Amino acid sequence: MVARVKYQLTETDASIYTKKRWWGELITTRALVDSGSTFSIEFSDGRRGDCFVYANSEINSRSQRYHYHFNGRSKLGDLRHSL
Repeated sequence: MVARVKYQLTETDASIYTKKRWWGELITTRALVDSGSTFSIEFSDGRRGDCFVYANSEINSRSQRYHYHFNGRSKLGDLRHSL
């Protein structure tokens, strides 16, 4: 585990024209990476997937909080059903 974060996740359902997509933003007290890194992320409901993480341009160094955006790069799977 790299860090615990607070996050906001947005998802769209698949249609006949598009795949299901997911993305969002996260806030942490720890600097994660340079922009452009890929991570596996696990959400509080047990789902997980791979995502591309990039830094928000507004990092607040006074409060030691780092803001990042993420875009899903894989299917969001349910960890509980994969065992």
